[in-house]
Amino acid sequence: MPLLAWRKPLQVIITLYICVTILLMLQYPTNLTLKTILLFIPTVFAVALNVLTVRYKQGNFRKFWMFIMLGSASYSLANLIYYASVWFNLPSGITYGADLLWNMQTIMFFMALVLLLLQEKNHFRGIRFMLDSVIMMVILVTLSLKFIIIPNIQLMLTNMTMLGVITNVIYPLSDLGILFCILHAVYSYRIVTRYETTVLAYILTGMVMFVVADAFYMYQLAVGTFIAGGWLDLIWDIGILLIGFAGLYSFDRPRGETSSRSAGSSTQLRRNKSEMYNFKRAILPYTGFFFMVGLLVYEYKLHRDQLFIGVLIALLLMLLRQVAVINENRMLMSKLQLALGHTDHMANHDELTALPNRRMFIRQLDHAVEAASASGEQLAVIFIDVDHFKSVNDRYGHGIGDRLIYEVSRRLSRAVKGQQALVSRLSGDEFTVMLRYVTNSGLEEVLASIVTELAAPFELAQHSVHVSGSVGAASYPLLGRTREELLRHADAAMYLSKSLGGNQYQVYCGAIITEK
Repeated sequence: MPLLAWRKPLQVIITLYICVTILLMLQYPTNLTLKTILLFIPTVFAVALNVLTVRYKQGNFRKFWMFIMLGSASYSLANLIYYASVWFNLPSGITYGADLLWNMQTIMFFMALVLLLLQEKNHFRGIRFMLDSVIMMVILVTLSLKFIIIPNIQLMLTNMTMLGVITNVIYPLSDLGILFCILHAVYSYRIVTRYETTVLAYILTGMVMFVVADAFYMYQLAVGTFIAGGWLDLIWDIGILLIGFAGLYSFDRPRGETSSRSAGSSTQLRRNKSEMYNFKRAILPYTGFFFMVGLLVYEYKLHRDQLFIGVLIALLLMLLRQVAVINENRMLMSKLQLALGHTDHMANHDELTALPNRRMFIRQLDHAVEAASASGEQLAVIFIDVDHFKSVNDRYGHGIGDRLIYEVSRRLSRAVKGQQALVSRLSGDEFTVMLRYVTNSGLEEVLASIVTELAAPFELAQHSVHVSGSVGAASYPLLGRTREELLRHADAAMYLSKSLGGNQYQVYCGAIITEK
């Protein structure tokens, strides 16, 4: 995708532009034409970023980015209409078109988040997550009604038409829908860990900035202090830019697809982050509840009521007990997950080399083929058979043979270092490598490196052991469009390499296999 190499410089340029805009707004506070022009340019840039994302994005999440693009375009067009009414002194009625597009922008963002949640069909982890989301939503709705919506409606009724009131009340109501989706994302651990943290942070931060700015906008509109080209416009612009830049980061390679030897430490790190994240989000509803209780005490002077204080203390103790139970359950679940993780590791990894076994390799290959069919990436499967391994076993014994297999696994991991690779041991002296995001030239380099690594002598228990490798490869999608085809073609290429004397690699090319 274009601009990926310019991502950091673009962020620096936009940051400098925002800083210059702030300085000019401070220097010329009454020049509405200058301010509105400066504030309109970032919206066009954000739309351009979203268009590029949709243009080059493939797979299921293209629809998500399409909704984001439509929302950004609606926002930019609404700003153009509103600013044009300022530049050319157009009738005030034309701003209703801008209001309609701004509401459309919020609806598009809401639909994008709903689509994102629907993609994660398994993100509801029981009734507790649902209740946590509903509790937080009840708190937010209550606070919004109490301090934002109802007071501002009463103010707007004194100086606005009913149509204007309805149009502007839609903003906080649709914002509540966005907040509800964001809460589901927060309470769905699978979403937080599956997608790039940067992408999710940019999107959610941008949308939260819109929600907060909308709340202040409704208040300023109600009291008659809102003006075009003000600081709220800048907050909205920064939010739309964050959402636009999220699209550039969505093309990064997913985390966690590293080499096989780093998988264990990565899994443990994710497990530790998961435990901390689960505990923080578990106490979030209680924090919100006590915040509302504090407001209730302050509003109605209940701190002088002994009965209420007694009930509150009892409730506080029960909630503290509940938090202790949650923490205890979290520790028990952590131990269970550790035990299950150990069992899963034993079931999916080779005991001698600690590499993934056939079962895990097949599963990961299925996932890679599915992802490649959606994204258009190229991947390759490599089969490796150790030449003369039986002779080593017969001459030096099975102990040396096991040492040799272990050292072969280390050399294979070294040969694919720096690549998005999965090295596995199928059985005996047979190994496989899956390469993702690989080019034809990159595949040739890896194959040559594997042959070179295996041809070097192995120093094992004062014995200099000489073996080599028969290597075969097939790539997706040109030389195999399914897992079965890739495995069959790579295996055929490997056997041809072995029949020609070994210590070489072959690349499957349809009916013809190229010899190297």
